[in-house]
Amino acid sequence: APGEYRLYTTKQFDAPVIGIKDYFSDSPSYGNLIVYPNPVDQILYLQEEQAINSVSVLNVFGQLVYSAASKNGMEQIPLQSLKAGIYVIFATDNQGTIKTSRVVKQ
Repeated sequence: APGEYRLYTTKQFDAPVIGIKDYFSDSPSYGNLIVYPNPVDQILYLQEEQAINSVSVLNVFGQLVYSAASKNGMEQIPLQSLKAGIYVIFATDNQGTIKTSRVVKQ
């Protein structure tokens, strides 16, 4: 939609981000979710110590663009059909804990 959009962040990183491994580890709700590569072009990989039960991907408008049940502790998410932008990943483990991460789709 036409208009002016601004993106704000609450954390500043000193090194270039080539992948995300829980930069928010000071919060126990994030666990050890590993998400790579970031930015991503086609396939995004998620890995977690606890078994991942389900994965959801939302765009910046909060619309669900991908959802699937997981088969094991590592998940491959096909993102090649999505437009370039920022997406939020929600991974639910076998204890019901929801872990989140943000990724950039090229």
